[in-house]
Amino acid sequence: MDRRVLFALIMLCTPTASLAADRHVPAEFATIQAAVDGATDGDRILIAPGTYAERVISPAGKSLEIIGTGGPEVTIIDSRGLPPVSAFGPGGSALGINNISGGNLSMPFVVEGLTLRGDQGWGYNFAHYGSGLYLRAVAGEVRNCIFEMNNMDAAMSVSFGGGLAILECPQAIITDCIFRDNDCTTGGASFIAGGDIEIIRCTFENNTATQGGAIRSDSDLVVRDSVFRNNSADNGGAFWGRIVRIESSLFQSNAATVGIGGAMRVTLATGGSVVHTIFDGNESAGRGGAISSDVSLPLRGSIVLNTTSGAGGALDGTGGAFTVSNSILRGNNALVGSMPVGFSYCNIEGGAAGDGNIDTDPMFVDALNGDYRLDTGSPCIDAGSNLLVERDVDDLNGNGIVTDGYPFDAAGNPRFTDDLFVPNTGQTLMLDFPVDMGPFERVVEVATDGNDDCNGNFVNDLVDIVNGTESDYNNNLIPDSCDIASGVLSDDDGNGIPDEYETCTADLNGDGVLNFFDVSVFLSAYQAGCP
Repeated sequence: MDRRVLFALIMLCTPTASLAADRHVPAEFATIQAAVDGATDGDRILIAPGTYAERVISPAGKSLEIIGTGGPEVTIIDSRGLPPVSAFGPGGSALGINNISGGNLSMPFVVEGLTLRGDQGWGYNFAHYGSGLYLRAVAGEVRNCIFEMNNMDAAMSVSFGGGLAILECPQAIITDCIFRDNDCTTGGASFIAGGDIEIIRCTFENNTATQGGAIRSDSDLVVRDSVFRNNSADNGGAFWGRIVRIESSLFQSNAATVGIGGAMRVTLATGGSVVHTIFDGNESAGRGGAISSDVSLPLRGSIVLNTTSGAGGALDGTGGAFTVSNSILRGNNALVGSMPVGFSYCNIEGGAAGDGNIDTDPMFVDALNGDYRLDTGSPCIDAGSNLLVERDVDDLNGNGIVTDGYPFDAAGNPRFTDDLFVPNTGQTLMLDFPVDMGPFERVVEVATDGNDDCNGNFVNDLVDIVNGTESDYNNNLIPDSCDIASGVLSDDDGNGIPDEYETCTADLNGDGVLNFFDVSVFLSAYQAGCP
């Protein structure tokens, strides 16, 4: 079950939720802190547009929703330059939620629609955490927030999570957030330690650190549909640490300025996978211009382009097999480093040993302007392997099977479709069509002007045929219903099947015509007799 749905069900089933009240700032309470102090478990703090110069702390034992009613662009908590707050021990995040005394973990603490700016962070274990937002020991949801200009004060020599720090949380979901221009020593935009954490549809830009320019993770982290651009660190330009899965994301122009892992440095893990993800223009002073890993790491249905590495290659590591499948790797100054890499059904500039690999222009629509879809006639279409597709562990297609292939591409389109104009050169299971190389499946565009839409259903005729919603018995790439309507084919019994292709028991050779050849088939069978 989706965790957001689970949170919603918990809210409905928890008795205290029915007693929740709305606390308005500044109409009812002059400050956010006053509203938090006056709130009880389950209340909503509704903050009107404005800039609030505060360091806000939510005491243990309260699960609240703190919401900027006008959205993050106009609702700002800015704690920069304010005196430290002793309760933060010492220092101060713009917003701190610390539940170590044992609050209500059955309800999520929600932060939504705010811009958070800070300069110090929560003091804990001789370090400072989360200048913008500090979450500890809560089930949390952070939605539609902006973390910007969270720059740890120079006096904070050890700091974690310039914009956001998540510690000891059983689970947390970060959705539709922007992290930009944040910095600290570890995890320039965010630091995550403990629990199951998901980051969905977030953007990380221009964040810096010594380790993990955008994210430093010590958690079971899943990242989906997110963008990492122009982040930098000594090691792990955008990411450093542990993952479960990176999916349908973009890493562009990130840099490891001193060491390894231009986009990602994967460590502290026993495994993980990267799926349907694009790496473009990342660089490292040392090894692994795109990814450096010391664990076995599958890279599936992805793109690695224009990588620069001072040593090693675009993909590098020391901990085990690096397996790459159904992917496109072009324009990298070197491909691999010290880790053994196995390539299967990939388009690799310069070529590589392995089943199904090719070396030719992938024919992107417009990669220079960020369109990495495959253009008409691309050799990567129908050239991948269905056996190497990521498993659908979340049962996204709802068929009750979690061992079949992942059903959607990075754009949410069906994964197993056929391009009728390109030969199938990939590897299939039974009657499936082979997947395309890269994160995007080539799809025929939907007709909107009537062209190539003879039945008027606003779907391209080829899509109708491929999807099975229209038949094409005569293989002329025109739906049979249109051929019948125009008189090309007949349908005297009105059953939608052209008379010319109706099943007939006397048509023994199956050519759709009754003639002498059917008699010949019968006589041959008769003469052969029965066993």
